[in-house]
Amino acid sequence: MTWIVWNEDLTGGVDSIDTQHRELVDLMNAVYDSACAGEVASTVRLFDDLLKHTVAHFRHEESLFIGTAYPEAEKHRRHHDLLTAKAIEYRDCAAAGDFTALTAEVLPRLRDFLVFHIQKDDKETCAFLNAIGIA
Repeated sequence: MTWIVWNEDLTGGVDSIDTQHRELVDLMNAVYDSACAGEVASTVRLFDDLLKHTVAHFRHEESLFIGTAYPEAEKHRRHHDLLTAKAIEYRDCAAAGDFTALTAEVLPRLRDFLVFHIQKDDKETCAFLNAIGIA
């Protein structure tokens, strides 16, 4: 099942960032599918993969900030820290096996965080990067 549908609203115009966002969306869909099936071990493993990819993605974005003097870099980093902390908290919910809360509340909240971050923060970042010639 496709829980989060990839569409143009989730693209920002920087290929490396868009590719990583697509991977994050695919992983979120896999976590959701696994949780809906009640598969504890698979859900935790997929959540760990999601966390690993999320942290790597955030480091990639932050490396672009350093090389470009992005004026919103610190604010964006704080959002990354918040998203990472929430993802870790939600992963612990998966490990506890509370799939009712996970599928009804926790994962939808994480999805909303991710989509909002991509559509607002990352779109602004990508617009800045595009303006200085990074695509």
